[in-house]
Amino acid sequence: MSGIVERLGEGVPDFRVGDTVFGVTNAQFTGAYAVLIHGAAGNVGAYAVQLARRERVTVIATCGTKDVSYARTLGAYQVIDYRTTEFTSIVNRVDAVIDLVGGEIQTGSFEVIKPGGVLISVVSQPDQNLAARTETRAAFFLVDVTTTRLERIAELMRARKLLTNIGAVLPLADAGEPSNVTDHACARSPPV
Repeated sequence: MSGIVERLGEGVPDFRVGDTVFGVTNAQFTGAYAVLIHGAAGNVGAYAVQLARRERVTVIATCGTKDVSYARTLGAYQVIDYRTTEFTSIVNRVDAVIDLVGGEIQTGSFEVIKPGGVLISVVSQPDQNLAARTETRAAFFLVDVTTTRLERIAELMRARKLLTNIGAVLPLADAGEPSNVTDHACARSPPV
């Protein structure tokens, strides 16, 4: 979510009316040398590509035909169009896979991870038996969002070192009613 602060509640010292902010309202929303990132042109995938490149990781990315050049501009070393090419026929022995797709893509990813490597999925719990058979590690990851981490991301955005793609801008009335919101984190939005 993102927006402009219109009012402040009691005990909110870090923000002012008029500040632009971004963040999440629920923690469930969302070291390697070569990383395969599935879904590299989506919002999470685009950040993953850029952040991995900042750490000088060689990024191999998968995405659809229309997004191949976009994934390259984000810093992917090699981009595979999943519509025309089976990634398992090209990729071999990566240190890590970031799975933002799931299903057969996740299962096939175990074929390309080197022994000792890791698969991290934000979609579903990976098959631990398959991980054991391929001598890899696999984990399901839920985002652990904090204000400190969001501020670091905001600094990168302000410095134009992390690009973002705004998918839609919605009026608050169209956002729906939040249910069971128990945690939140916010940071000042960088200028767009």
